[in-house]
Amino acid sequence: MPIRKRPLRKKPAGRSEPSDRLGFGAKPYSSYGSGSRNEQTKRPQEKLASHEYQVNYNAGNEPTKESSSDIMPSSHGDLSYRRQKLTPKRHHNCTIAYACGSCAYINKEYNSSLEEKFQRGITLLKSKNLAEGVKFFPANASPQQLGYRCYFKLAIRPFTASNLPAPEDESIKVRRFEIGLFQPGTHKVIDITSCPLHYAPLKKLLKDLPALLEESPLEPYSETTQNGDLRYLSARASHLTSEIMMVFVVTDLKHKNHLRQIVSALREKGHNISSAFMNLNNSQGNEIFSQSYHKITGSDTLRERLLGFDFLVGPGNFFQINPPLAQNIYSRIDQLIGPSVHDQVIAWDLYSGVGAISFVLAKLGYRVLSIEESPTAIEHLKIAAKKNGFASKISALSGKVEHVYSQIPVDFEKPQVICVNPSRKGIAQDVLTYLDSLLKLPPAQNLKFVYMSCDISSLTRDLESLKLMGLRLRQVEGFDMFPGTDKVEWLAMLTK
Repeated sequence: MPIRKRPLRKKPAGRSEPSDRLGFGAKPYSSYGSGSRNEQTKRPQEKLASHEYQVNYNAGNEPTKESSSDIMPSSHGDLSYRRQKLTPKRHHNCTIAYACGSCAYINKEYNSSLEEKFQRGITLLKSKNLAEGVKFFPANASPQQLGYRCYFKLAIRPFTASNLPAPEDESIKVRRFEIGLFQPGTHKVIDITSCPLHYAPLKKLLKDLPALLEESPLEPYSETTQNGDLRYLSARASHLTSEIMMVFVVTDLKHKNHLRQIVSALREKGHNISSAFMNLNNSQGNEIFSQSYHKITGSDTLRERLLGFDFLVGPGNFFQINPPLAQNIYSRIDQLIGPSVHDQVIAWDLYSGVGAISFVLAKLGYRVLSIEESPTAIEHLKIAAKKNGFASKISALSGKVEHVYSQIPVDFEKPQVICVNPSRKGIAQDVLTYLDSLLKLPPAQNLKFVYMSCDISSLTRDLESLKLMGLRLRQVEGFDMFPGTDKVEWLAMLTK
């Protein structure tokens, strides 16, 4: 009996091959800013022609189904921004979800959870009359829903039998330390060793560290007696190298050698710890970190790479906790802003951190002014700018934006692009007042304003203020920076 050959199935139109998808594990973007886009950029209903925001604003202000898998093209041949496809799946059955209380959606179906928290934010914007004529793009899924979180900061407190669940290390017979998150609304420490959201190297670190602390002469900090040596612990792992930077928040520097021994023991267990620091915090308040960092061992910074750009991240510097998703946001900012028409156009990056948005703007040809509160972040930004070839394109000021705007050099006083990425508190009122005066001056009529925010409440408040200044909200997009939680990262585009 002859064997029947199955006919070849045609690939559905518009579907890209897996190797063509944008993801953190993809090859670095060596062709960034040059070359031509593929045929997918020619879909007319999606095109942002000449970076004017021709996005077919939805009169009903509702997300459209056909946008859920858009490839948002750029007309200048830059990075291919792709919406992450939603795949029906549940999160890991997190066993500490109830005790921890930090992740409202961790054990729920992913697609509906993302849509629910996205729509909650859109509802708030509509309630403040900010939705008229605005295009809302469907929320962008995270490339990784589990194991994405590359940073933690945890409390260290004396052991109490009521703190549950118990750590997984059964070798600990006599316990002195509790390490974990505070349960919301309390100071009860919840062990998070089994948390499914943390990057694998950090999860392994949390399994091996408690036994070493128990064997040491250090004592956990007690808020009742205000005595003890260790108050908090933070760690960041690089997605580029899997190296780990640790920070021990201490009340005294006398245990430096003991902490160095703990780090050495962790290295012997196979942990790729590139550096460790002490942060001296002997205050009686609730602040986790002071500005006083003291190196225990290793390098000064952790190396990272996004979009082909190299970054240096020091202790206390801000860097997104979900690099795979952050990469997609920065690609989107690239497309929204578009290339500079000449090499003297000014762009501001306020709350710049270690320079992610600054590097995007510099690659687009703008002269960039970066302003960041952390002096070390500015130092690392400058070093990385030189390494990335942007030393002549980026100038930087160290200090809170509301304190240093009076120090802005004269030749940077009239930006045509402003990007902001403040903390969850939003833009300081003094900065809003300054922006109001700035927007009354030429050439503010051609201004592009991009607002990246992790808090919908402060974003909404600030968008109301910016609207009163004459800025027009054009489009809003959500990104799932924090899968499993009720948080969304927001990207708003305004023009004047």
